[in-house]
Amino acid sequence: MMIKKRLLYASGLIKYNNKRLIQGIFMYKFILSTLMVLMIISYSSTATATSDAEKAAKSGLEAVTVFIDISRFSRKNGAAEKMTESHQDFARFGYILVAVNVYTENGDLEGFFVSYRKDKTQE
Repeated sequence: MMIKKRLLYASGLIKYNNKRLIQGIFMYKFILSTLMVLMIISYSSTATATSDAEKAAKSGLEAVTVFIDISRFSRKNGAAEKMTESHQDFARFGYILVAVNVYTENGDLEGFFVSYRKDKTQE
């Protein structure tokens, strides 16, 4: 009988202590609620954040340089997409591209410093 009971405990079919079960449930709920809060915070910050181009236009800046960060996993496809989105965003607010400088660290592409200036011909 004792061997059978130990096998059931080891397999997880029965719990030898209700306190341990309650602690496990509490920990699961705590982790789940923490993840939900972090997801809500990250979504709200991206949903309300204005773009660099909008901030520059509101501030009345004549020229601006931004850093476009490139992750290690999206270097080939993501770099061009981020650069295109940045160019379109700044063009919408009347800026034109001045220069693109590549930033590498230890031989790895990390991102681009992109400079824009306000287009005087559109005024």
